[in-house]
Amino acid sequence: MSSADWFRDAVFYEAPVKSFFDGNGDGTGDFVGMTQKLDYLRDLGVNCIWLLPMYVSPQQDDGYDISDFTTINPLYGTMDDMQRFIDEAHARGLRVIADLVLNHTSDQHAWFQQARADRNSPYRDYYVWSDDPGRYPDVRIIFVDTETSNWTYDPVAGQYFWHRFFYHQPDLNYDNPKVHEEMFEVVRYWMQLGLDGFRCDAVPYLYERDGTNGENLPETHAFLKKLRRMIDAEFPGKILLAEANMWPEDVIEYFGTEDDPEFHMNFHFPLMPRLYMAVRKHDKTPIIDIMARTPEVPDGCQWGTFLRNHDELTLEMVTLEDRHYMWNEYAPEIRMRSNLGIRRRLATLMDNDRRRIELMNALLLSMPGSPVLYYGDEIGMGDNIWLEDRNGVRTPMQWTSDRNAGFSTADPQRLVFPVIADPVYGYQAVNVEAQERSPQSLLNWVRGMLALRARHQAFGRGSLEFLPVAQKEVLAYARAHNGETVICLANLGDAAIAVDLDLCVHKGEAPIELTGGRAFPTVDDRPYRVTLPAYGFLWLAFGSAA
Repeated sequence: MSSADWFRDAVFYEAPVKSFFDGNGDGTGDFVGMTQKLDYLRDLGVNCIWLLPMYVSPQQDDGYDISDFTTINPLYGTMDDMQRFIDEAHARGLRVIADLVLNHTSDQHAWFQQARADRNSPYRDYYVWSDDPGRYPDVRIIFVDTETSNWTYDPVAGQYFWHRFFYHQPDLNYDNPKVHEEMFEVVRYWMQLGLDGFRCDAVPYLYERDGTNGENLPETHAFLKKLRRMIDAEFPGKILLAEANMWPEDVIEYFGTEDDPEFHMNFHFPLMPRLYMAVRKHDKTPIIDIMARTPEVPDGCQWGTFLRNHDELTLEMVTLEDRHYMWNEYAPEIRMRSNLGIRRRLATLMDNDRRRIELMNALLLSMPGSPVLYYGDEIGMGDNIWLEDRNGVRTPMQWTSDRNAGFSTADPQRLVFPVIADPVYGYQAVNVEAQERSPQSLLNWVRGMLALRARHQAFGRGSLEFLPVAQKEVLAYARAHNGETVICLANLGDAAIAVDLDLCVHKGEAPIELTGGRAFPTVDDRPYRVTLPAYGFLWLAFGSAA
């Protein structure tokens, strides 16, 4: 892959530093520990590590409440530790991106502390203030389960400050050019240290305007394009990935255009819940419908696709009826829900059914976009719904069956989060060491699938065409690129099924089934019949792909 568009074929791996591996025995994961596990990530077959916030923070929102943008949390190590991690990752052919929180800071940030203390401080205008908490009435509250307003009164400042997220995360004022300069310097600082890009948090909300819902405003796009121009000019080959939890027709705007680009990548949030919905309903319609609403991305851009991440499985981009369906099916207990979503991991959502876990991963790896794996899902880790907020899916990585899951040598009571210890998903039953020894393990299956995907650019760059199949349970689609075509078939149902495909365009060719390397019968004038087991899938390669 070329240096400029490496991300289009990449597989990303999301890893929180504090939960991955503890290198100094204090109970919290750190960069020393992550460096020790780089060989594991390389051998897994991922291409880029996405770090959750590693900055100094009061940790009221898992580090997304940043109090210093240019220093790492001492619990995670020193700047030298992080520099070594980046250098060692690069030495193994791995890239590293990190979270960049553009929208807000912690209320403990020095900027905010000076802003609230003195109305004449130059930092006062770094934030959005008002004497009227009724301003911007058309703007929705995002955290409906904890916040009652987007304004919070600060008795020291004598005014209300604006926040789109938690009350302790005041929004930055992007009408102030000095804020632009500050955030540009943050980007430069980390990219000069070697980061390969940023996943930019909560980008739709940077500006406020009366009479609007405060989302996807033209001013927001103008700033983000300005940021992209700086990246292209000063750090070619480094990327920006947007977190914009919006409908496809709104998200597409965050790519910009070929002549005036914005983000290299955007997450495809609406696809994710529809994958779960389709499998539960045994019906391909939700997937086909959302992809029909998805515009083509500009040349050189890419979707980021995922099954789970550090947040709740968000249900913002579904109808109210579908949200209640998903809650009833996947989160029947209130503790399994969070905000407008579900706080469970992939394995528990699939009832630990290996067939469905594999099917969901096969869909992720073969749909348009660059897949993002969430740490621990490659071994089928479970969750702990009794931890607060979304921490139930942020528990320590399960490396071995030894004490603390091999994550740390600390006293168990000092761990950043308790390890999962139940009989089904606990570390004694689910861990890397045991799965590395078993050829049939989920871990080795994932490794094989990532290696297979890496050999076929049709998955990362190919066109998408849904193929007509009579059965609602069977999703069939073609991914084609540079003379190679892969026909992807997925049985979303719980029973074996035979399907007839019209493959006349490939008459005279004998496809290769990619996961087993087996030759299938030659295509002729008759319908091409394939039988799929319950929750089974096939990837049939034609042309140079075979």
